[in-house]
Amino acid sequence: MKRFSKKEIFSIPNLMGYFRILLIPVFCYLYITAETEREYLYAALVVLLSSLTDLFDGKIARRFHMVTELGKALDPIADKLTHAALAICLATRYPMMWALIALMLVKEGYMGVMGLIFLKKERCWMERCGLARSVLQFCLQDFLSCFCFHSLRLL
Repeated sequence: MKRFSKKEIFSIPNLMGYFRILLIPVFCYLYITAETEREYLYAALVVLLSSLTDLFDGKIARRFHMVTELGKALDPIADKLTHAALAICLATRYPMMWALIALMLVKEGYMGVMGLIFLKKERCWMERCGLARSVLQFCLQDFLSCFCFHSLRLL
């Protein structure tokens, strides 16, 4: 197993990734215990902060040549954990969200199997699919969220 240097572990983009992971239990607590509209807004602000951190960590890493092997693994892990936490929290209130969780499990299983198949053949295949996967997942998550909120007349 490769040992990472302190410079790599504590690079600004990686610190932002750790921060995103630390925001997950904060969001979960705020969302699950929320009773008023204002408390839901606080949970949404935590998700917004996590999303902005996700946006800027990659930009900073590329712009200032801080791309690391650790960061290449950390960013997708933080993404998957965040998406799973959002979906599970929403599913506690909106049963239709379990369809999203099932879809996420199928997608992750497919990506895992295809990644193993193409790992030695075409490394860039996974990179090309990564952006499309993220866009599709966010669109489906937003669609299902809006559908659940609309069906409950919350929008």
